[in-house]
Amino acid sequence: MAQAIPIVAAVIAGGGQAIAAYKKSKYHDRRAAEFRKAKNRRMAAATREMAEERRKQEYIQSRAVAVAAASGGGTGAGVVKIFADLAAEGEYRVMSRLWQGQNDAEGILASARAEEKASNDAITMGIVKTITSAFSAFMSAGGTMPTFGDTAGATGSREFWGGSINSEMGEGVLDSGGIGGAFGNSPYGGGGVMLG
Repeated sequence: MAQAIPIVAAVIAGGGQAIAAYKKSKYHDRRAAEFRKAKNRRMAAATREMAEERRKQEYIQSRAVAVAAASGGGTGAGVVKIFADLAAEGEYRVMSRLWQGQNDAEGILASARAEEKASNDAITMGIVKTITSAFSAFMSAGGTMPTFGDTAGATGSREFWGGSINSEMGEGVLDSGGIGGAFGNSPYGGGGVMLG
């Protein structure tokens, strides 16, 4: 029962961090989605602005042709240059609207990507915080970690590892039935001698 308290404390602390990380990740995901929608709205607005500039361009050119015809200006070089200048100015305005919309949309898209990165970072940090909080709560509540030679704290038996503790030296020493003998896959023989 005493060992259950640290485990419960670890689960509660770790679970709290995991939930917080999940919520933070979802918040950033929602913001990224909002930015993507805003980018689409900005491009739609730029397309409408571009169409309006195109309409103005056509109106101005039509008006210029009508005024030139009514005044008897004809098709002289000066009139042709004016028409060409009006067409170039109109096209410049149309493309400026498009460029401005694309530039704004790229900035909004960069914000969406930053929010997506923040979402991924929140998950990563959430995992780290979950583990560290759970471990800290476990240890603070009196939990203990198994030591060398212990069978993960289950029985307290040191026979699993086949080791004995040299209390004078303060270090673990392997017997003839050491780890190699227990697992059968160690390159070391029974006396801790490397097998060739």
